[in-house]
Amino acid sequence: SFPTEPDVQSEVISTVACLADIDMIRHQCFVVDMHLRILEAMDSFPGDEFLQEVAVEALAVLGGVASGPNILNSSGTIDRIIKCMKRFLNNSNLQKKSLCAFQILAEWKLVQSSVMCEELASIIKTTMKNYPKSLIIQKEAIVAMQILAEKGVDGNKKDQYSIMAEVLVDQDCHELLFQILEKHDEDHGLHDLASECLYVLGIEQDLKSRMLRAACSKGYITGAECLIEVGADVNIGHGTKTPLYYAVSNNIESMVGFLLRHEVRDVQTSLKLSLTEGFHNITGMLLAHIGQDKETGTVVWSNLNLEDIRPEWILPTLYGQDRPHSSSVTSKRFVAKIIHSQQKRNRRLWYSP
Repeated sequence: SFPTEPDVQSEVISTVACLADIDMIRHQCFVVDMHLRILEAMDSFPGDEFLQEVAVEALAVLGGVASGPNILNSSGTIDRIIKCMKRFLNNSNLQKKSLCAFQILAEWKLVQSSVMCEELASIIKTTMKNYPKSLIIQKEAIVAMQILAEKGVDGNKKDQYSIMAEVLVDQDCHELLFQILEKHDEDHGLHDLASECLYVLGIEQDLKSRMLRAACSKGYITGAECLIEVGADVNIGHGTKTPLYYAVSNNIESMVGFLLRHEVRDVQTSLKLSLTEGFHNITGMLLAHIGQDKETGTVVWSNLNLEDIRPEWILPTLYGQDRPHSSSVTSKRFVAKIIHSQQKRNRRLWYSP
């Protein structure tokens, strides 16, 4: 009766959100296509912040019914929620409710599209960065990430990672989880959520080696230490796609030194890049690793096309670079938290009906 009155539409939608907590009313809402009316209101009044917020809340409540996620997702609900989040980035309540909606509406079919996964990962990451001090938003974002990643796994192929998990790692969302473990107070349950999500992405869905490559490209040694400790492969990739190559390409001497202590195999490709870019200190580190025969005390640099030899190349070989290295206290703490989260998760799944 009042299709052009946003205030009336907002109040009706708010009423639906409250009443739909009752199962019978929630089912009846789908019978009369109430969800379509709500979506139409969102389309009609895209700039009405209050209407958009209550609409997201109502859709999340409706999603709790059996087959609710399938019905709502087939109507483009998630697309509208993502657009709404982008439009009102400064509305913390809307962001929180949207993250909750992602959790409720998550289903296997939704996260089989790489485009949709990229949109979801991007807006979740943006929201986490925009509200670093909001515990509730950080928690809801982590839970949304984990549920979406888990929903994307084919039930018959438990040894594979999901598209959603792959996209989350490709967009470096796992780095936000490491930052939480490193910087946030652990007394509020946030660490438990972050470490379990890292376990799901890195170990359960076995993306830890990709996560290592990302850490190496940014020089994040603490994260790299943790990932290697839980089984990440320092030799993942080939040619220009290895962790060492990523570290060299960004001229991160500390990370190059760290990786050379972990039995990296393809050093030649990274050496060629270092020579081309003029990273002389790194070149010296790589040459010391390649050419030094510790048993005979000789150095062999033949067939490397070195041309003029620079002092920076010789010093690491003459004075050595094998400093003893032990994992940092922080990385050990990360590993302990991830393992503990795995144990808690296994117990929870074991006792769940």
